[in-house]
Amino acid sequence: MPARRRVLWMFVLAVAIVAAVAFALSQNTPVVLSNPVPVETATAQGTETARTAMSSAVTAPVPAASSASAIPKAPTATTAPSAGRTAEPIPGSIVPPAAIGNEKISALVKTAVAGFINEAGQIATDSPAAPTPGVPASAPAEVDFTAVAAGVALGELEAQHQEFASNGWQQSGTVTVVGTPAVTTQGQGADQRITVMVCLDSSAVQLVDNTGATVLKAEKAGTRMNLNNYVVQEVDGKWLVIDHSFPDDPHC
Repeated sequence: MPARRRVLWMFVLAVAIVAAVAFALSQNTPVVLSNPVPVETATAQGTETARTAMSSAVTAPVPAASSASAIPKAPTATTAPSAGRTAEPIPGSIVPPAAIGNEKISALVKTAVAGFINEAGQIATDSPAAPTPGVPASAPAEVDFTAVAAGVALGELEAQHQEFASNGWQQSGTVTVVGTPAVTTQGQGADQRITVMVCLDSSAVQLVDNTGATVLKAEKAGTRMNLNNYVVQEVDGKWLVIDHSFPDDPHC
C-alpha cells in the first residue's frame, strides 16, 4: 500500500477511536445538582440554623416540674435556709377562710402553704463559695424541711436544695402572690385534703452562680407568673404541704 494511502487510513482509524471514546464517556455523564449551594453559603446557613436553635432553647419556657416558686427549670426555685428557721408569710392573701368554712383550719392551711413557698424561696440566698481549681466541692449541708412539707413535697424541697448547692446558685428578689387563690377540699377528718391553687409572680427573682454569672435575670412584674397547686393535709397533728404540681395550663 502506498505510503500516502497508509497515512490516510491511520488518520481515519484514529478519528474513529476518538469518536468511540467520546461516545462511551457520554453514556456515563455525571449527575450535577441543580442550583448547588456554595460552601460559604452552606456554612453560613448551618451557623444560622444552630444559632436559631440555641436561641429557641434559651427563650422557650421550660416546665418547672420541681420548682416550688414556678421559676423556669434551669434554676428550679429559690435559696439554703438554716435549719429550724421559721418562715414568714409571703405578701398576699393565701387562703380565704370562707373557702374552707373553718377559720382555724384556714389559718393552718395558710401557714402551711406560705411556709412551703417561703422555704422554697430561701433555698439559695446564701452566697456560695467560688470553686477552687483541683479541689472537690464539699457536700451541701443537710437541711430539715419537715416543718413545712411531707411526702412528695418534702422530696421536692430536698432535691431543689441539692440542685442549687451543686450548681452554686444564689437567688435574690422575692416571689409574690397575685390575686385570690382558689381552694378545693376532698375527704373528711384525717383524710381531708385541701388543694390551694396560687398564682405566683417570680419576675423579681434573679439567680447567679458562684462566679457571678447570671443564670436567670429579674424581669418586670408580670413577666413570669404561673399557677401552682399545693395539696395540704394534716400529718401527725400538723398541716403540711404533701404535694406540689402545676395545672395543664400554668399561666395566670
